[in-house]
Amino acid sequence: MKNTLKLIALILCLLFVASLMVACNKDNDKKAETQDTTAIVETTTETPKEAGLVGSWVSEDMPDYVYVFNADGTGTYSVLKFTYEDLGEKISILFDGNTVASEFEYTIEGNKLTLIDSFGEPVVYIKK
Repeated sequence: MKNTLKLIALILCLLFVASLMVACNKDNDKKAETQDTTAIVETTTETPKEAGLVGSWVSEDMPDYVYVFNADGTGTYSVLKFTYEDLGEKISILFDGNTVASEFEYTIEGNKLTLIDSFGEPVVYIKK
């Protein structure tokens, strides 16, 4: 009887140790997953839309009309200079000499920038 009790106690101890090892391993896996996700989030600070706006964009219908967006928030539209601010779904452009900025809704899909002009019409520009 004593040997049976010792055997049961030993089995229970082994099960307890095994369950602790499994629990600790799961915690380490969760920590590793969290660290991997955090590293990805930290290295991806610029959205594709923001990264895609900088550069030269030529009007699909009128090649003389070219927007140039610089990374520092300045740019040109044909011969007009401006400063701009990306507001997410809209872009605010203040042309030199004006006191009020113009806001345009915009989307970027691949190499196409679509601006909604002041008349509510979409104007497509192709990235150069």
